[in-house]
Amino acid sequence: MLSSEDKRLKYNTVYLFLRHKISLPDTMLTYFAKLDDYRYELFTDLRTLKMQEKFPAEYKSQQDLSKSKLFSSSYNKPDSLVFIDSLPASVKNRKGFVFFYKYKTKKDDQFWKLATAGLLSHDNNQFNYDDDEDDEDDDDEIGYTSIMSGFNFSRDDNKIVFTEFTDEKIKDDVPVKEQMEKQLKKILYSKRKSARMFYNEGQDYSNMSYRYLE
Repeated sequence: MLSSEDKRLKYNTVYLFLRHKISLPDTMLTYFAKLDDYRYELFTDLRTLKMQEKFPAEYKSQQDLSKSKLFSSSYNKPDSLVFIDSLPASVKNRKGFVFFYKYKTKKDDQFWKLATAGLLSHDNNQFNYDDDEDDEDDDDEIGYTSIMSGFNFSRDDNKIVFTEFTDEKIKDDVPVKEQMEKQLKKILYSKRKSARMFYNEGQDYSNMSYRYLE
């Protein structure tokens, strides 16, 4: 099974070997760490099994892992995915970064769209924060450390969704950083009950006063 051409079967076999502490060639871990579709899954599985040290160091950068996290967040893989930049953000007592990418679903698409990945930790060993514990009562725990404005998103009702391929087209006549800041503000405000109705109405609240809530 380790020599199978079926990557999913091969990966599941690798995972079972790791889980049951059966000896496994390091080349198998390197093989999956190289693949965008599997790198983040391998990283999180090793962390769950408390075997983080086995993850190949050369693929442990936040950029490599955040790219893979995006791939693992969607069944529809983009044709092109290019890193743009990162912005600082904070949720509750967690301070980190949101990484921004531009992507095209198909090679001949006329527009690039924004994709986001996060919340990434300052600590490379931790990589990202799990926000499963965030709930609807955390409104006063949300902050951001950059000037931002804007909207259009998909999210889980119980937590902020930082990692997604958005439908937000990148405009040629607006600075890219301004569009990134706008998207980040939208993500952070989506957690607030008081702001959610604004997004659902589809109105432009770009001039809404900024609130720093840490």
